[in-house]
Amino acid sequence: MIKIKNFLLMCLLPIFVCSCENDLDKAYYFIGDSIIARWPLDETLPSQLVHNYGKSGAGID
Repeated sequence: MIKIKNFLLMCLLPIFVCSCENDLDKAYYFIGDSIIARWPLDETLPSQLVHNYGKSGAGID
C-alpha cells in the first residue's frame, strides 16, 4: 500500500510543479514622488515586469 501511495505521489508531482504560477507574468506598478522616480527598478528587479510612475518634484496628497 505504501508503494502505491509513493508511486501515485511521484506521478502527480510533475503536474503540480508544472501548474505553478509564473512570476514573470505579473507586472508591478510603482507610484510615488522623486524617490520612486529615481529608483533604478530595472537594476533592482531585473527579472520582473515593472512600471515606474514616479514624478520628480511632486508629492502625494
